[in-house]
Amino acid sequence: MYSSPFIRELQSPIFLSSSHLFAKLGCSLKEHERNWSEEPKLRSELEALRSDLEQYANALAVIVGVSSKNNK
Repeated sequence: MYSSPFIRELQSPIFLSSSHLFAKLGCSLKEHERNWSEEPKLRSELEALRSDLEQYANALAVIVGVSSKNNK
């Protein structure tokens, strides 16, 4: 399974608790994320994770005998 230190860092309590600071800075969390220098890396790692999860979902669909989005 895909495991990324970068993703784990984003799940840290320090990162999550800092979201309220963006409101004080006058920007939304979404706006801050778009302007963040690490945003492309985040998107890339999320896409890799999504791809891995999709493969597991497709394999499970085959195991249980149902059609998945990609196994029709």
